[in-house]
Amino acid sequence: MAAGGPCAVKRHAVRRDRPQRGIRQRIGANYQVTLALALTLEYNYDDLKNLYGNTNVANPWQVSFVADYSLSKRTDVYVTTAYAKNAG
Repeated sequence: MAAGGPCAVKRHAVRRDRPQRGIRQRIGANYQVTLALALTLEYNYDDLKNLYGNTNVANPWQVSFVADYSLSKRTDVYVTTAYAKNAG
C-alpha cells in the first residue's frame, strides 16, 4: 500500500468515476439513570463532498437511542432504535 496523496473513501453505491470523501460528525450522551439502567442518545452526520467539486450530494444523518438494563454482573438486556435519512 502506497503512502501519501489524497485518499478516496468508497461509499455504498458510489460510482467509480466520482469518488467521494467525507467528514463524519457525531455527538452523543450517556445517562446512568440507576446502577442497572443506562440510556444513550447519539446523532451522526456525514458531510460528503465530491472530489470534482460537486457539492450537491446527499448528506446522510442518523439519530439512535439505546436503553441498557443490567440484570446481573454478566447479563444485560438492551433495546436500540435508530432513524436514518439520506438528506440531500
